[in-house]
Amino acid sequence: MLQGLTAACLLALFLLPSHRYDWMRELDPAFSGRLPDDASGDRWVVIALLLGGCMVAQGLSAWLAPVSRLRWLALGLGMLCAVVTIWRFGVG
Repeated sequence: MLQGLTAACLLALFLLPSHRYDWMRELDPAFSGRLPDDASGDRWVVIALLLGGCMVAQGLSAWLAPVSRLRWLALGLGMLCAVVTIWRFGVG
């Protein structure tokens, strides 16, 4: 169940566009200008909640794992969540 939560969070991180106004480039491929700034900060709250959900689920999974192989799997999946988040949305 915890791996299912992690998979859902990872899927949501992949489906969330990397920039709020990225759809503008899809409407007009010739647009090469700078996209407007996203000053609301709502996206970062959602990204933090998704990443936090992944980390909590995998932390619990590692804590409850009966064998060390499953602990390493849980820690690897947690690291995968962090790497995907940094790759898709940058550090800051």
